[in-house]
Amino acid sequence: MLFKQKNFLVNKIKLFFDKLNRHTKIIIAIIIDSFCFLFSVWLSLSLFSGELHKIDYLFLHLISILFLLAIPVFLACRLYKHIFRYFSLDGLYELFKAVFIYSTIVLIILLFLDKQLFSINFFIMHSLLFIIMGSSVRILFNYFYTNYTNVGNGRTVMVYGAGMAGRQIAAALQFNNLFLVKGFFDDNPKLQGLRMAGWKIYNPNRIEKIVKDKGITDIIIAIPSLSNLERQRILKSLEKIDVNVKTLPNINKILSGEMRVTDLL
Repeated sequence: MLFKQKNFLVNKIKLFFDKLNRHTKIIIAIIIDSFCFLFSVWLSLSLFSGELHKIDYLFLHLISILFLLAIPVFLACRLYKHIFRYFSLDGLYELFKAVFIYSTIVLIILLFLDKQLFSINFFIMHSLLFIIMGSSVRILFNYFYTNYTNVGNGRTVMVYGAGMAGRQIAAALQFNNLFLVKGFFDDNPKLQGLRMAGWKIYNPNRIEKIVKDKGITDIIIAIPSLSNLERQRILKSLEKIDVNVKTLPNINKILSGEMRVTDLL
């Protein structure tokens, strides 16, 4: 009962965000970053002073200066063109770039001001803390979307094979609201337990339990190099499980546009 209530709640949150237009999502992202920014400044001051820093006039004056410098730089760097739910290394690079430019501008200004206003060491710590907080929020949001939402009457999918073809299939399905990829199965023990683009790679020996626990409706076998004997072995292991099984055709047909990924399901 508790599990169903949790799924209902997270799905309501997902639907709420999905219905928002792009501009509203950008505003929410800026508000979240603003809280991270303010907290990183306060935490840096507290760490340097060895006690909780008071929120007084000087603090508000300092935060106003830094904030008015940061937000225009972040907007100019197009930091918010990256959608939180699809946050990846590209998004992390953009975050680093935006903070680096902001830091460079402030450090140049510091050269012409009294350094007693705030130390360079404090500013470096503040910048690093903001990067950690900002990236953490984005990663957590991506993880939430990948692992704790469902698609109502749609389908939840596991991909068998964490190689190039499997990653391409998962990435393609990620942008379709009718499908939710829950992870990968792979026979390689070196990959099992790792995460790829936010999706966990599972041991195929746990298929039956994972299908039941995660409510999986479809499994796509995405290993083009499989021999007929290996394919039959995998298909036989899935016979007793209540799940739709599809085998990936030639990946070039999908890449060339001759076939869509959703045609498999």
